[in-house]
Amino acid sequence: MTSHYFKQLLVCALLIPFVAGSSLVLANSPKTDVEVDVELDEAPVWDSTQPQRETTSVSIDTNESTWSNLSISPDGERMVFDMLGDIYQLPLSGGEAIALVQGFDWNMQPSYSPDGSKIAFVSDRDGAINLWVMDA
Repeated sequence: MTSHYFKQLLVCALLIPFVAGSSLVLANSPKTDVEVDVELDEAPVWDSTQPQRETTSVSIDTNESTWSNLSISPDGERMVFDMLGDIYQLPLSGGEAIALVQGFDWNMQPSYSPDGSKIAFVSDRDGAINLWVMDA
């Protein structure tokens, strides 16, 4: 047996008395006449494209980035990269980067399609990490 298996077995063995004990306590607890009325529609819906609290804008002017993913267009004219959750496009000859995707959602790992007409990227804009495609 592997050490990973033994670790899992040990954790389970240590937790069983606590789990069993808590269910016994609940089973032996006196009954009460308390009703809980919860409206599921009242709970706020998480939207990763909107701020969840008050925000303050911060302007960032930089000419370098680290830990960015990038892709070079098949024609060798442009590159697309991510920085701080946004996706930018920049001519390889230099110049100003243009934001293609930006917002509160996290967008990353852009990649040109083989013909250069599309850019695939990963985003949590719908609440889960999924693959998205946009025009280049």
